[in-house]
Amino acid sequence: MYDGLAEFYDLFMQDVDYKSWCDFVVKYLPKNGNGVDVGCGSGAFTFELAKRGFDVFGVDVSPEMVNIAQKNARKEALKVDFAVKNADELKLTTKVDFITAICDVVNYIKKPIDFFKNTYNNLKDGGVFVFDVSSEYKLKKILGDNVYTEERDNVLYVWSNSLYKNRVEMFLSFFRRDADGRYTRFDEEQTQYIHNEEDLAMLLFEAGFDSVQTFSESYQTVEKDSERIHFIAKKGKINGEIS
Repeated sequence: MYDGLAEFYDLFMQDVDYKSWCDFVVKYLPKNGNGVDVGCGSGAFTFELAKRGFDVFGVDVSPEMVNIAQKNARKEALKVDFAVKNADELKLTTKVDFITAICDVVNYIKKPIDFFKNTYNNLKDGGVFVFDVSSEYKLKKILGDNVYTEERDNVLYVWSNSLYKNRVEMFLSFFRRDADGRYTRFDEEQTQYIHNEEDLAMLLFEAGFDSVQTFSESYQTVEKDSERIHFIAKKGKINGEIS
């Protein structure tokens, strides 16, 4: 997954405000903590954490994305390590203060309970797990059974989605215009699973987390038409309760 589009990922994600996203997330992380950014992609969010003084390690299932993240780290002159790891099989030898899984990572996991349990076991007491999902509303009412196209910097993509009961099948084709004027085509297929807020919260409690908070894409109360849901799950206490 993502190996086919790794070359174009940053180009089409350049409008994502990772800085503001990280500003929200770090309010819930233990100060001066160490952690893992799961599904790190090209490293954009991982770098935001590192710039704020966190000791963070990035993992992603795609070797190509990890390769790009490593190159980006060198460009940014940041000492951040990356490795190829599957999110729902991640088991750390040393527990960490926080784990993040930003930008739909959990949507790519059909049954997240094993990932949640492993995450809980990978956290220290007082640790925090932060992730988000594209909401049931977004996948069913906006993305499902729709086609999107966009062109940037001599790269055109066609994104076609098919909605099923519990998932959206995504078919992406990228056409890169080469120096000779001809186009090279790259195809990618992905599946995003539909998870609702209540079910995910229940699974987090089942995995052992002591408290769960949710926020919308604007970091406010989740509404029926919210397109993104942010989850803050806590293992035990962090110098008292999360406010």
